[in-house]
Amino acid sequence: MYKLSGTKSQLIEDGIEIGMEKGIKIGLTEGIEKGKGIGLTEGIEKGKEQKQIEISKELLNVLDDLTISLTTKLPLAEIKKLRELHNIDRPHIDL
Repeated sequence: MYKLSGTKSQLIEDGIEIGMEKGIKIGLTEGIEKGKGIGLTEGIEKGKEQKQIEISKELLNVLDDLTISLTTKLPLAEIKKLRELHNIDRPHIDL
C-alpha cells in the first residue's frame, strides 16, 4: 500500500505519479496483447497466401493461368509472374 504523508500538494503529485505508473503498466499490457493478436492474424494470412502460391506453382505444369487464378484466388498477374519466375511454359493440351 502507499504511504500517505506530506502536504496536500505533495499527496496530489504522488497520486498523479502513481496513477500514471498504473496507467502505463495497463497500457503496456493491453498493447502487448493487442500486438500478439495482430501478429497472429497477420501470420495466418501470410501462411494462407504462401500456401496459395505453393499450390499455384504445382499447377503451372498442368493448367492454364486463368484456371490457376480462379482456383487459387490469386490474381492472374501473380500467376503469370510465377510462371515467368520459374521459367515454366504454359502446358500444351491436345484435344
